[in-house]
Amino acid sequence: MAFTMRTTLRGALALCALGVLASPSLFAAVVVVESTVWANNGHLYNLLANQSATGGNTGLSWTDAENYAASNGGHLATVDSADTQDWIWSQFGSANYNYWIGLTDRVNEGVYLWIGTGLAATYTNWYPGEPNDFNNEDYTLVLRSGFSGGNGLGGGKWNDYQDTTFFYDAEIYAVADMGNAVPEPASLGMLAIGAALLAGLRRRA
Repeated sequence: MAFTMRTTLRGALALCALGVLASPSLFAAVVVVESTVWANNGHLYNLLANQSATGGNTGLSWTDAENYAASNGGHLATVDSADTQDWIWSQFGSANYNYWIGLTDRVNEGVYLWIGTGLAATYTNWYPGEPNDFNNEDYTLVLRSGFSGGNGLGGGKWNDYQDTTFFYDAEIYAVADMGNAVPEPASLGMLAIGAALLAGLRRRA
């Protein structure tokens, strides 16, 4: 009986290990470049990039960024107010990169929804003439500081774009909202329960 219980325990632990190793976040080349918490909502925001073979940061696609964020409990950022737009821009706006946010019309062309909430956009900050769906553009990026385009306007405006890693003269990073910065008590409780169950299995063996 003891042998059976030990075998079962080892098998369960092995399956858990395989599940962890199979997690996309462990195999992805996505890296967190910066992190900060917004006092207004207590959420942790991460600036994501792709790690090159040489160790530097490069751009990543909207899909890769969202998959990484979702696999770690978050989503690409919802920017549903001018306050949110201004705060994220103040934290992550840069002359070196553009960045993805979570607005997309990939499901229904022309109907822009936030991937994190499923709600339609009521606040937008589009660059003049955007969105224009040029060459099937379904994803929203925030233009880098200093981007002027054809009308002299600076960065911080939104542009719909294809699911790629580079926009004209700069990489595309991503801003993800990872939810509450402090783990919920229920999450900590689940860890304690798991530890207790393993301890019980060992005692019974």
